[in-house]
Amino acid sequence: MPVFEVKNGCFYYKGKPFIKTTAYGSGNYLISLPDEYIEDPARNLYLRAGFTAAEFWARWREIEPYDGIWDLSSLKNLLEKARRMSIGVFIHFDPTPPQWMSEKYGWYMITETGRRVLIPYMGTVPHDENYFRKLEEYVKRIIEVVKEYDDVVIDYWLCGEKWALVPEFTSTERGIEDASYDERTVSEFREWLKEQFSLEELGERWNNDPNTYGSWEEVYPPVSLKPEDFKGRKLSKWKTARWDWYRFKQYLYVKVWKTFCDIVYKYDPYRPISLEVNMDLPGFIGHGRWYKVCSVAKNAHAGIQDFEATFERAFYYIAVSRGSSEPPHQVNEMSGFQDYKWCIRHAWFIQAMGGTGMTFWDFKSDYWGLVTGQSWRYNKKEKVQFKESYLAVQKLNSMFRKIMDILGASPPLEPNIGVLLLDENSFHESGVAVAPAMRYLSLLLWKGHGSETAIATEDHLDYGRVDKFKLIIAPHIKYISRSHAEKLKEYVEKGGVLLVGPFAGEFDEKGDPYSKVPCEPLSEILGLEAEIDLDKEVLAHLARVREYLPIRLRTGSWILETIPPWLEGHLWSVLRRSGLNLDPNAREGWDFLARYLKAKYREAYVAEDFEALRKGDVLKCIPVQKIALEKAEGICVCGEAPVLTVNKYGNGYVIYSAGVFSKESLEKILDSALSLAGLTPYVKVQSPIKQGVIWGVRRAPNGFILIVIEAADKQQEIEIELNVSRMGFKKCKVVDLFGKKKIELDYSKPKFAAQMDLCEVKVYHIVLR
Repeated sequence: MPVFEVKNGCFYYKGKPFIKTTAYGSGNYLISLPDEYIEDPARNLYLRAGFTAAEFWARWREIEPYDGIWDLSSLKNLLEKARRMSIGVFIHFDPTPPQWMSEKYGWYMITETGRRVLIPYMGTVPHDENYFRKLEEYVKRIIEVVKEYDDVVIDYWLCGEKWALVPEFTSTERGIEDASYDERTVSEFREWLKEQFSLEELGERWNNDPNTYGSWEEVYPPVSLKPEDFKGRKLSKWKTARWDWYRFKQYLYVKVWKTFCDIVYKYDPYRPISLEVNMDLPGFIGHGRWYKVCSVAKNAHAGIQDFEATFERAFYYIAVSRGSSEPPHQVNEMSGFQDYKWCIRHAWFIQAMGGTGMTFWDFKSDYWGLVTGQSWRYNKKEKVQFKESYLAVQKLNSMFRKIMDILGASPPLEPNIGVLLLDENSFHESGVAVAPAMRYLSLLLWKGHGSETAIATEDHLDYGRVDKFKLIIAPHIKYISRSHAEKLKEYVEKGGVLLVGPFAGEFDEKGDPYSKVPCEPLSEILGLEAEIDLDKEVLAHLARVREYLPIRLRTGSWILETIPPWLEGHLWSVLRRSGLNLDPNAREGWDFLARYLKAKYREAYVAEDFEALRKGDVLKCIPVQKIALEKAEGICVCGEAPVLTVNKYGNGYVIYSAGVFSKESLEKILDSALSLAGLTPYVKVQSPIKQGVIWGVRRAPNGFILIVIEAADKQQEIEIELNVSRMGFKKCKVVDLFGKKKIELDYSKPKFAAQMDLCEVKVYHIVLR
């Protein structure tokens, strides 16, 4: 039997449920710690903190410092010490080649302005036969040591900003300079194009001229700074060429990291691999999509990043991971610069939303560390000072260990709700899709649906995984391919419920406008036609961003805490101009925008009863799109113009919004969509304080796990109501796993009350009978 394995969406170590808790830098610290201190909690800070695992960062430049010279002594040192401490070790692979190797094999990248840069740059890796051969040797050497310590090593990890092709080189006055125009990449790009187009078809596709190219050697990728290719040839359909170059980068990215995962699997098919997905954020780096790797790589699972200051933003990361792969989803990063209460709440919040464990960044350093110090390594002359976060981690480790057998064996709920973010929109409108998606994610979270919500992507449509969702929310699909629109049509035909935001189906994936808006077959399932009004689109984006940015840039957010010094002045200058600081004299622009948008809201009236909406209800919205109904029913009108419609298509329904609704009004619309999909929360928790508690549900072998977290810094009495129909019970026993209190309930009155102290976490085991 494998020592460390995945069973039923959970981690098991030596046959028992396992919650991996660790911190960055832990391996360096333990390796440097004198042997005589290893088993002494008074001297071994890591042992005192109670972590269950330690990290070994297998930097290639240290593992193979010279050609043919291998040094794995540090790994063996750590494994020996971990065995004595009765903790596990996970291997953090670093597949960035050493500099001497890049020089030997000529691994350079070329920027669009002709600069020649030695790899690695920004974590870039090459992708030729020599690299894959050397990569396999690197992995093999490490796993040979792993097999000697089979009882100690738990799993593998690949994270950090690792790029098969560097996403950008540097910023210029005209924009961001692109890279990866080296001979090897260009040649592979041509081969990729050949599989899809003839030379004549490519000329027509990029330049409206089938005679553009006389041979494939004349084909070069487009650049970013002007509408031409790398050799200066004008491209009349430059946006299409850029889309193809972008798709190729994604293809190569997936190819490289799938190859890496397959190599690991070849030498160790049992231990899982946790992949980082913090780069999968729409509007960030385009072609780096870990979720695409998770879809196809063997034994790969999406990890969770949590370095945000709000539950809503943290939930976004969790939802991305949960949509990327099957569970479990290990926490890859949590920020140790936060305070005690943040650490407690967010660690448990992740468990409540379907993740597992925690990995704090990092254990011991003078920046993000849980304890202060000058480096990760032990220094006998150093006076270490504990941080609040260190005390929180001690508490968390103690709590996890106490209920590991039950909590560790509880898989997350299967996602029933998908919030759709398409790559087409990420490419053409960087970041625009995030704000409308966050509006729905925030509502779902605080309504108790967080633990059954995931981010859906084009991969769900392409690979037929979209049918697992009972409700798909598509807040912004302005750019959508005809094939993806067809997949949404099939989803609705089969009985799915689709909630669509304004401006859907205006452009295809290449950026070309459709002759009909929304495009076919979206217009067919929506039952309406719409007009394009770019001024209204800008207005809608302003309204959503005004609501979202205070969440995104709240003090404590990682973007503010980790900004490099050379950019800090620019960032704070922008924030001051936006009014996003505590200086009342700098808020004029921000407040003006709020007043401007407030004046744009209108009253809309519900025309007919529809699920949670009642005839005569007043909703507030900014109308942003003029629509003409064909088969759809207008269920809400502003003036005489419909702003909310519903259309039955096949066995399913499509709801369309032609306005930006206030948060309260949007909640009623969402309630209607949830009702139409037959979805009510597994559990409702009532608090006397708005957003006073947050909660989530997991499955257990004989019932469910309910995690409730006090979120308002106040003592409060809450009421918990179990959903009999969704949980499926006549009687149940509710066990407070920390308080040991037991409550007997039946279907006629599935409620009970509880007292919550400040920052308290309650974990209930709901045993069905």
